[in-house]
Amino acid sequence: MFITQSGDNEIVRASLRHLSQLSSLSLHDSAWESPPPDGRIWEELITSSLPLLKNFEFCFKFWRDVSLASDTDQILSTFATPFYLQEKSWFVQCDAHHQQFSIAVLYSLPFAFEHFEIVTHSFDESISTKNLKKNLYENVNTLMVDITCETMNEALITKNIIDLSLKHTGKPAGWVFSMTGIYQLTLGHQINISPEEFIRLLKCNPHLQSLIVSYPTLKLLTNKWENKKVCELLSRKIRSLKISSSDCSPVHMYDYVKVDDLLRIVQVFSRSCQHLNVTVYSRNIVAGLILRTMGHLRSLKVRLKEHNDDLKITREWLIKQNVMYENLDCSIVADENEYSFWMSRRR
Repeated sequence: MFITQSGDNEIVRASLRHLSQLSSLSLHDSAWESPPPDGRIWEELITSSLPLLKNFEFCFKFWRDVSLASDTDQILSTFATPFYLQEKSWFVQCDAHHQQFSIAVLYSLPFAFEHFEIVTHSFDESISTKNLKKNLYENVNTLMVDITCETMNEALITKNIIDLSLKHTGKPAGWVFSMTGIYQLTLGHQINISPEEFIRLLKCNPHLQSLIVSYPTLKLLTNKWENKKVCELLSRKIRSLKISSSDCSPVHMYDYVKVDDLLRIVQVFSRSCQHLNVTVYSRNIVAGLILRTMGHLRSLKVRLKEHNDDLKITREWLIKQNVMYENLDCSIVADENEYSFWMSRRR
């Protein structure tokens, strides 16, 4: 069960009181506006309403303000009663850092979910109710790093991680280059990584095929497209490219890739790219540049800045632009200014 809105936690607990036969519960609360978790509340619920519960797996994300009564030691103590440690053998860990206002995460051990978010500068600062020796993160395959984490839990640096998202500011820590199984890489618009470091990261991960990145970051990584080694590696490796919003918010209609910039993208990625997700100015760019030049595309998701009833993309309109599109075997799904193309193999 996944919770994304503050307050839903209370609704979930109310509904659980009617499930007396429940034997296993997995709960992931990512609503960081939520108050700190309280093990006493869950203990009371389980003992009174869930007598058959044997497995309780959870992850609680919450806002931490040490000026209030939300110190992590105090929070952890509510999950360190005889009920948790002796009767149930349920253990927890809390990751945070010493900044007064910050996001913290408290979760059951071993970690039960595929997606793990790092919110601490150092795992040396993490506290737990028991130090289990086995791999606590063997279920994790997606790792999101929101801040610069200098000291990583070694159990997370495994080949199980295939999806890595680096959204923090500053240079990547050394452990990043120990990751060798990455299939998809997401780079936030504020990440500070040099072309040389990016080359190292690309070479460390032979299976990397998918890249999600804003255009300003992509321009930085390629040294304004002057670094030939980076461009060659991207051209050879990347099968899926998504040009994300430069401010890490949902794509705005006016946050589009200009024609000159798109031309550089096409020049580099047309060699191997099969899936492209991008925002452009008009449908003319789709017909005249993307579809015409990127012959390996199997799917294309494109959003148009310039769009109204007279500027829609249809098969009939494409054929009018170029007779070659008569033989284009594809389906087009339109959702206002967003178009999804699904194509058969073209080359």
